[in-house]
Amino acid sequence: MATITITTTSQQDARIAAAFGQHLMLEGNASVAQVRAFLIERIKEVVLRYEHNQATASVTPIDVQ
Repeated sequence: MATITITTTSQQDARIAAAFGQHLMLEGNASVAQVRAFLIERIKEVVLRYEHNQATASVTPIDVQ
């Protein structure tokens, strides 16, 4: 899985920007870059938690960009 693409409409974009702006405690809407950065960090957290819970001998951070 080299690439993940999320396709949204302009109406969905407005809702996402507003919701993430609030979630990230910004003064306004979140930008695409800010939403992308949040999602990347969330992916890293989920993978690290999963591997930790699986008692994997060697748990290393995943390098998602």
